[in-house]
Amino acid sequence: MKKVTLIFMMIAVGLFLLTAQSDSAEKPKYGGKLVVGHDIDAVGLDPYKTTAWASYNYFEQFYNSLLQFDEKGSLQPDLAVSWENPDPKTYLFHLRKGVKFHDGKEFGAEDVKATFDRLLDPKTASFRRVSFKLVDRVEVVDKHTVRFILKEPFAPFLSYLGSKAHSAILSKDVIEKSDPNKVVIGTGAFQMVEFRPNDRMLLKKNPYYWEKGLPYLDELEIRLIKDASSRVAALRAKSVDYTWIIEPQLVKILMKEKGIKSGTAPATGRLRVFFNTTKPPFDNVKVRQALSSATDRKEIIRVTVMGKAELSGAIPPAAGDFASPPEKLPFYDYNPERAKKLLAEAGYPNGFKATAKVSAIHVIDQYAVQMLQRQWKKIGVDIEIIQVEWGQIIRDANSRNHQIILLTDIWRPDPDEYVVYDRDVKRRAGFSSPDLDKLVAEGLTTLDRSKRVTIYHEIERKMAEYSPILYVFARPQRFEFWQDYVKGYIPTPLASRIYFKKVWLDK
Repeated sequence: MKKVTLIFMMIAVGLFLLTAQSDSAEKPKYGGKLVVGHDIDAVGLDPYKTTAWASYNYFEQFYNSLLQFDEKGSLQPDLAVSWENPDPKTYLFHLRKGVKFHDGKEFGAEDVKATFDRLLDPKTASFRRVSFKLVDRVEVVDKHTVRFILKEPFAPFLSYLGSKAHSAILSKDVIEKSDPNKVVIGTGAFQMVEFRPNDRMLLKKNPYYWEKGLPYLDELEIRLIKDASSRVAALRAKSVDYTWIIEPQLVKILMKEKGIKSGTAPATGRLRVFFNTTKPPFDNVKVRQALSSATDRKEIIRVTVMGKAELSGAIPPAAGDFASPPEKLPFYDYNPERAKKLLAEAGYPNGFKATAKVSAIHVIDQYAVQMLQRQWKKIGVDIEIIQVEWGQIIRDANSRNHQIILLTDIWRPDPDEYVVYDRDVKRRAGFSSPDLDKLVAEGLTTLDRSKRVTIYHEIERKMAEYSPILYVFARPQRFEFWQDYVKGYIPTPLASRIYFKKVWLDK
């Protein structure tokens, strides 16, 4: 069996802070329901029709991928028990036997092929097609063996197969006969019983689950509580058993609370400011460089997140040596005089007015855009802030219905996914250039790690120079908290909650 450990992930794990004590010595108890206080509702449940991390937080409970990242950041078997790579463009996966979908149907190679055929079909219009654009075809060898043929060597391939957000395996029957956004049938530890948007999702134990003895819980309820203070109050009152928080002020309160355990992941949640580079004034690179120069990133970190963040370029420091030192990137130093000079050279000596869209539920993004508004005012740029509902802000970003839009990112399994050139740079910012085209293509197909590091350093430098997206900082995606009677929970560097399947209740 071949196992791949990503050094890039292991560096992030080295930063992982876990304050909870191990429950491994205690004998788990079966039964009960875990109530989760959740912050953002799902924006669709079809893994290949949504890119929203909020949706992933739901469907990670009922889907599996061929591979998976464990709590240490190592790539491990999931629905594939082993894999072979006989040449740089061929991968052979041997599938786990005896696995059943929630409806009792046996899982096999036909389901894998149907999943990827649908993903790769342009008619599906899947956002994930970009991640697998170098996959030529998928072949069924036999009932439990599947072959992937690549167009070129593809460095992030295995990493993407380890992320349910990229490669959740669906049932062939659902793909052919139903709508995966409405009919949710996977092979995961829990199966969906009820979903009431803007309220809750109820899941129950999968009786066919293939990991022996798991899950321990009978039920899992994900209860939507959008207001962070209300989630804190619910946890303190024990009306929820687990929640996560972003706001540093509330984190400080819960860290001192008796009877509550906590953990947090590395700083991979990047605050990104997208410019629509297809229209004035942001089609002028000097305007974008001016706003980057007029952004006091250190002040924003100090004020908006109480210092609980790191300076970041396109690739966050948690990605290890793939990340360039932000201080060395062009136009990252705070220099308002240079910003004014660049604006004048761009034809805007007196500045201009523009609108910036921000999520109505992401408080830190709101704090940050207010800081940007104040900082940019000093160079004559007057920003009107527009708060937008979460689902709408994703649609606006994807359709480029904005001048400026703020989106906080998530953990990514590969440095290429932090750049997200085709979707974020080309689609959401409307920007491309021949030199970036060439570098991104090299980063995808270069298998030598040291050479990839050099390539991604140059990509980051170019991204900072062209500034279609401003990267302000990287912060932990979530600070997790749970009652001390919740045993067996393992936070992950991915800010994923896949280990609810190992949770048991000691009460």
